[in-house]
Parts: sequence; C-alpha cells; structure tokens
Amino acid sequence: PATRAERRRSPRWDERQRGGVAAGFKCLASSSSSESRPSGGDDTSSGEEGGKKSFVGKVGEMQRKLKQLGLPALIAYGALNTAYYCGAFLIAFWSYSAVSGGTAAPADVKGQFGQAALVFGVVYAGSQVTKLLRASGAIVLAPQVDKALRFLQRRLGLRSQAQAAVLVTVACFFSAFVVFTGSVLLKTKL
Repeated sequence: PATRAERRRSPRWDERQRGGVAAGFKCLASSSSSESRPSGGDDTSSGEEGGKKSFVGKVGEMQRKLKQLGLPALIAYGALNTAYYCGAFLIAFWSYSAVSGGTAAPADVKGQFGQAALVFGVVYAGSQVTKLLRASGAIVLAPQVDKALRFLQRRLGLRSQAQAAVLVTVACFFSAFVVFTGSVLLKTKL
C-alpha cells in the first residue's frame, strides 16, 4: 500500500482537493459561475445557452467534479442522499395523514406500505430538486470524508480505504432500511 506522502503526491490529490472546506467552496464557486465557454464544438451535453448553464449542464459538471474527487466524494454524496431520503421520508410519511384529513391512513401493514410507496415517490421527485445542493455538499465534504475513511481504515485495521467505504455504505443502507420499515411498522401499531 502507498504511504500517506505518496498518496499526497499523486495527481488525484492536488492542492485544491487537499485544501479542506475552503477548497470545496472554491470548486462550488467555479461550478456556479456563468462564464461562457467557446461553443466551437458540438458539446451540447453541457446544457449551455447564451452563456448560462441549464440545470442539466450544472448537474453534469457537478458529476464530473465528484468523479475527479474520487471515492470520498462518492461516499459523501451517498451519506447526504441517505440523510435527505430519511429526513424527507419521515416528514412526508408522518404528516401525510394530517394533510389528507386523517381519512387516508390504512390500518393494516399492506396499506401502510402502499402509502409509504406513494410518499417515497413524492420524496424521489423532490430529490431531483435538491440534487445540485447535495452534489455541492459532497464536494465540500470530500476532504473530511477522506479523513474519516482513513481513520476507519486505521482504527479497524482494514486493508484499504475501499473497505472502509463499504462499511459506510452498508451503514447508510441499514439506517435507511430501519427508518423506512420502522416508520411503517410504528404507524401500523399507532
């Protein structure tokens, strides 16, 4: 395995990426600027029109930056997704009956899971609106997540940072499963 100094010298971990939160804000600022690039080629995937980037163009640029930052940015994005989906689902699922007048609350487990599926569809649609915010947050948090993954690797005696990332991913899936299933079962009992 590469030493810490060797990892820092690799082109992937240049000064901009190791700069912590300030570097994340610099990346974010450069992605939100509306500078127009020359449109000499047929690069229509950027979504630029008249010097301003479309939503799809901004999302594509954020995805490219996340890929450049590597595994820590991916894990940060996954953790932010988990937090968003769990929080939004809890709010929407538990307030659904109140908004609908209390008549739409089925008593059985099957009915509650049906209601949860409907709410989850709405939460998914809402997630598309917050995608840029979550991607920006992942760019900002990538250096801290890198430190956390290294800490887990050292603390648990793992062979690679990827193994620590798998643990974090499993924890995200497990917490989402507990929140979604637990909410449905609790609402059935109430």
